[in-house]
Amino acid sequence: MDVRRTMRGFSQVPLLGWLAAAFIAVAIEIQWGTPLARALGLPKIPVLFGVVLALKQPHFLPGAVVYLLLVYGLPIVVVSRLGAGIANQAAGSLLRLPLWVSAAV
Repeated sequence: MDVRRTMRGFSQVPLLGWLAAAFIAVAIEIQWGTPLARALGLPKIPVLFGVVLALKQPHFLPGAVVYLLLVYGLPIVVVSRLGAGIANQAAGSLLRLPLWVSAAV
């Protein structure tokens, strides 16, 4: 796997695309976070990227890492890459509007 080619693909995603991907990841956590955490053997949704849980009970660290990859890593990567074209069009449209509109978005 060529790291430079992978990084080039993600460099085409504007900040608006990353923001949309993060919102979708948060929506996934709100909707399915607790059941997923329970399915992975965690007592609750890991906070602070699982650091608090791992420091108190290190045996939960693998489950916390898998949770973070499933809830945040995978959706952010997929949505940002698949939505790059739409996000670029939206960002281009925002550039033609007054600055306060972009700031509000």
